[in-house]
This record gives sequence, C-alpha cells and structure tokens, in this order.
Amino acid sequence: MDHPVRTLLFELFVVPWLQLLLRPFGRKASFHPRNNPVLDTIKTGTILVKKGTLLPGALRFEAAPCAFGWSVPKTLDAWGLDRKIRAWGWNFFYLAGETKATVFGSEGQETLRRGVKRILTNLKSCKFNSLQIARVTPRHFLGVPYTTVCAHSRHIQGSAFLNP
Repeated sequence: MDHPVRTLLFELFVVPWLQLLLRPFGRKASFHPRNNPVLDTIKTGTILVKKGTLLPGALRFEAAPCAFGWSVPKTLDAWGLDRKIRAWGWNFFYLAGETKATVFGSEGQETLRRGVKRILTNLKSCKFNSLQIARVTPRHFLGVPYTTVCAHSRHIQGSAFLNP
C-alpha cells in the first residue's frame, strides 16, 4: 500500500497534468482502478441519501451505493424525490447555507468524484440525512485547473418541524 501523502500528492498534482497531456491523443485518462460507476454519474441536482434514513410508508426507490455510507437514487433527481416524499405527507427540508469543496484537476468525473467525497467527509458531524449537489464550477488559475463543488444539506422527516 502506498503512503497516504504520496497518494494525495499524486492525485493533486500528477493526475491532472497527465489528463491534460493525454487528452489530445484521444486516450481516456482514468488512472484510478477504484472508480465508482455511481459517482461517475453525479451532476448538478443529484441527491445523495444517507443509508438507514427512515422513509415514509412504502416509499422505495432503487439506489446505488456511494461513498461513506451514502447512496444515490438511480431514477430520481431532487425534484422527483421531493414530489414522492410530499405525496406521502412527509417533508424534504432544503437548508440554507452551502458546503463547498475545491479540488485540483480538469473538468471531469474524477475531479467531481473527489469533490463529492471531500464534502461528505466534511459533513460527518452534521445530523442531516441527504445532500443535494447544487453547483459544479470548473475554473483555471495561472493555468492550473480546479473545480469547486457546492452542495446543500437536505433532510427527510415526517414532522413539519425540523428535527435533525
């Protein structure tokens, strides 16, 4: 197993430059064998639900496992999940304030995956049971590409009063 600092440095500095170098030759620049196919489909509006979240009645949806004990509904986005939850008389709270994570790397699913994992790591102390990806912003500074991922906490519960 590699040293964690060496792996982090590789992900932050070497992988983005290799991706930029390989792109003109039409090669797919995927250097991580641990790619999660669910995280490869995350985009703005995607909802992540914490495993073990209490859901109303017979409300069930097909979900694929994600990182750190979270799952992603395969067929529902934020609006669709909100409609289904409200149809059962439950509430799907949208909480003000966003969580941001900035990761180095060119625009792509690998960079987005690292940003979502960083947000989920920062939210371990929060008692909310879902998360909505609000915005993905790829940018460059002095030729170095980076991406900022913004997300909002959401909470599913039966009561009309917020009880995290």
